[in-house]
Amino acid sequence: GIDPRTFSLVAFGGAGPMHAVDLANQLDISEVIVPVLPGTFSAWGMLHTDFRRDVRRTLYRDLSQVDGGDLDAEYRRLEQEGADFLSAEGLPAEAVSFERTADLRYAGQEYSLTVPVGLAPEGAAGPIDVPVVRQLFDRLYMERYGHSNPAAPAELVKIGVVATGQVPRPAAAAPVTQARTGWDHRKVLFAGESHDCSIVPREQLAPGDQVEGGAIIEEATSTTVVPPGWAVSVLEGGHLVIRRPAVMGQER
Repeated sequence: GIDPRTFSLVAFGGAGPMHAVDLANQLDISEVIVPVLPGTFSAWGMLHTDFRRDVRRTLYRDLSQVDGGDLDAEYRRLEQEGADFLSAEGLPAEAVSFERTADLRYAGQEYSLTVPVGLAPEGAAGPIDVPVVRQLFDRLYMERYGHSNPAAPAELVKIGVVATGQVPRPAAAAPVTQARTGWDHRKVLFAGESHDCSIVPREQLAPGDQVEGGAIIEEATSTTVVPPGWAVSVLEGGHLVIRRPAVMGQER
């Protein structure tokens, strides 16, 4: 139920930026983002990743018979389990937060849909607003499958808590732009046709620069291919945004 045309495609890794625009064309995506140092993007992301513990419990119930106070108590037990795990990892209580989910389905169905119940409330326990959860389930079901049945009975299948422990994020220095030299050119085949392409050292691109395709942007950890009909703009921090000319300069 999610339309990829409404998203930007993020390309990283050594080979990802080489194929990203071709994939975007196939999915009718109009914008590709290539972060700085794409070949080490995953490793850098690991340094920014919070600790996470998913705690889930099977809880079969007719949703109309679920008591909001009892359900809150079940969530609190799962949250304590998640908090204990993160505490053992050395995370202080003030760095830990919780998100609640419920897996629901219409009576008689085999598969369920995960519905966000919300953040854990601060302080004292409070009952879950079960009718609101039911309304959200019907709405998400409509978004996912194109139809829903609010008059049909619904079942609670499972509840879950995502316990997140936030960690400090290391700062990232913007890349230093090197002096521009004359760029090489060579013939490159796109869709079976030969095009004259600029061969661009990425370290020579500064924020605000734009490069028209066809172009090949080379760097130590990756290669970015920009076919004809697309163009690159450089953002602050050295990130590349590749768009079709019709959307160049527009904010997403």
